[in-house]
Amino acid sequence: MLGVQRWSRVTIIPPTDADLLAIVSQSHPCLAFIAPTLLKVYIALRGSPTSPKSTRPLSPRDLLKWANRTAFHCSSLTNHTIARETWEDVFLEAIDCFAAMIPPSPARTMTIERIGSEMGFPPERVKLYIDSHAPTLKDTTHAINVGRVLVPKAPSTTPRRTTRPFAYTTHAKKLLEQLAVAQLHREPLLLVGETGTGKTTIVQHLADLLHHRLVVVNVSQQTESSDLLGGFKPVDVRTLAVQVKQVFDGLFERTFSVKRNEAFLSRVSEVYDSQDWSAFGKLLKAAVAQAEARFVALSEEEEEGGARKKRRMDSNLKGEWGKFTDSLKMLEMQQAHGKGKAQAFSFVEGSLVKAFRRGDWLLLDEINLAASDTLESIASLIREGGSITLPEKGDIEPIKPHPNFRIFAAMNPATDVGKRDLPPALRGQFTELFVGSPDESLADLLLIIKQYIGHLIVGDERAASDVAHSYLKIKRAAEGHEIVDGVGEKPHFSVRTLSRTLSYVADTAGMYGLRRALYEGFCMSFSTMLEKSSREKVVQDIIEGIYPSANRNVRSALRSLPKRPAGNVVQLGHYWIECGEETPQENPQYIVKAHTSVEQNLHNLASIPNLASGSNVFGKNLHG
Repeated sequence: MLGVQRWSRVTIIPPTDADLLAIVSQSHPCLAFIAPTLLKVYIALRGSPTSPKSTRPLSPRDLLKWANRTAFHCSSLTNHTIARETWEDVFLEAIDCFAAMIPPSPARTMTIERIGSEMGFPPERVKLYIDSHAPTLKDTTHAINVGRVLVPKAPSTTPRRTTRPFAYTTHAKKLLEQLAVAQLHREPLLLVGETGTGKTTIVQHLADLLHHRLVVVNVSQQTESSDLLGGFKPVDVRTLAVQVKQVFDGLFERTFSVKRNEAFLSRVSEVYDSQDWSAFGKLLKAAVAQAEARFVALSEEEEEGGARKKRRMDSNLKGEWGKFTDSLKMLEMQQAHGKGKAQAFSFVEGSLVKAFRRGDWLLLDEINLAASDTLESIASLIREGGSITLPEKGDIEPIKPHPNFRIFAAMNPATDVGKRDLPPALRGQFTELFVGSPDESLADLLLIIKQYIGHLIVGDERAASDVAHSYLKIKRAAEGHEIVDGVGEKPHFSVRTLSRTLSYVADTAGMYGLRRALYEGFCMSFSTMLEKSSREKVVQDIIEGIYPSANRNVRSALRSLPKRPAGNVVQLGHYWIECGEETPQENPQYIVKAHTSVEQNLHNLASIPNLASGSNVFGKNLHG
């Protein structure tokens, strides 16, 4: 480091076990009698050889987090006795703090067993949790009760927005319980899991349940700290003037008689509406001068003991006029920099700062893709009692977070190609949860399928099972490298892919019928991105899965044209496509031959709007 010789080096020694015991006992006096047990669990896990290297190591912060959660459950204890139900809740808190970041594996099971053993739970109780823990969920008018926690809802005057289908699987309810506990304790939360496992969906659903606005920021390598915190950007002068006028209207009404100054206020509104910003500024400066003269006159009367106050004044009014004067000067300066043009520069707060002030929930998706300076910009606010200071804006006072503000982050495991891990110092400040795939349980998978198309399978209950097994078969083929996409890579299929298929089925079953809609939906989502031989294999698997007892003529039946829908439509192969406002035109130079890739690509485009991918010479634009 430059100039290191000018710095005094101080070595911070980690707290000893005795120090940790004292910290827990003194921070939470109600835990003094069980603090040795909490410390014993932490020591056992800290030195466990089963701890996986792929996750962050345990730290005293995890112990203190567990102690804070435990104190929440034990705050009403009157003696040194803990009820069995409370001790089980403390056990669940320990799992969330010490084991929830570990992917499902023998290491995770052994960690949970170690926690249970050190806390005195019999092996049967621990095994019961591992095999069949399923929190209950009750949604009431003013709160939701999920598992061990009751979370109040935020006051809301607007109805809850309509969301996509959401299945309350065991997997989903476990995650909702973990998220609800973390947000109740205002802990920053990091969700780690593969693409398409529902990390964003679960946070969005909890925000909807609790009436909170969720702001999602898709982080990338191009994301800069100014995107989160804010920066000077060109804005319309009227946008700046709106803010100034709103403040002026409130101050003027509290300082002067509106009735006696109707002509002046009418003139201000006139130049504002005509966007004569020069005259607008002069009028406001005249009002500022009158306000200052009024304050001087009142001050002189008080010194003389006259105490004659024609109008009662707010004690903070003089300071507010002073701040307004600074804003007016800033507006004039920014207008001058714009050289009279319609554009000027103003500090525009970023999405993070806006959420910080308003009390929104913020989700930073793919946070591990962010550059180091962007990560540094959020490091201070996820610490306990964190705040934000915006020196670029000229602020010297830190911005305190709104009580309802919560921050979430999501990322794929660093084992993915092109993905990197978070810095350990930053990652250790999050409460980390590993989000597995919802399709690991067949029962959960069937529940998801029925949530989307349950109303369509009445009389054909086997359809849900056929969909589940077809999906799992194709996914296993992809994971086993039996099929590849158009560039020779392993395709990635997840519950997100299946959800897209089922949404398509719900929209088109009325025209195609259930089974035909399932076939079209599966082909659209699972085969269009594959190379030829892989596509043929997957299409055959789809036919066998969706039509398990069909005869040999099923392929010809699938190419039949469905009933023509109402409206202005045009036929392309065995699809009906809705026409736009323009007159359809044929391009004589565009040649389409039967049973060629051109025809196949057109059929793929006709099925549903999608992302066309391929080399630059393959004519993607021509197909559109």
